[in-house]
Amino acid sequence: MAKPAIGKIECTSCGFMAEVRETIKQKPYIICDECGFQAFARGPVAVANLRKKMTPVALPKDEPNTPPLVVAKPPLEKEPEAAEVDPLDKFISNFFK
Repeated sequence: MAKPAIGKIECTSCGFMAEVRETIKQKPYIICDECGFQAFARGPVAVANLRKKMTPVALPKDEPNTPPLVVAKPPLEKEPEAAEVDPLDKFISNFFK
């Protein structure tokens, strides 16, 4: 799951509005959904400048602790009988195992 955006800033690559998110170490970084550009602020000066230049967004309220969503795996399909297997399909399936 993606971290929530803490701010918005103009993407230096394409000019669209990009999201500012935080790393685990609470350092801001830019991610643009339009062009895929990412930039990470590493040093204290870069972190301070990015926080100053971004437009903050309201963070969502913390939701109560809910169990994680569990996605069930689809049931396995029955393998076709040996007589039904096309030799080319068998070769391809063995090649990608």
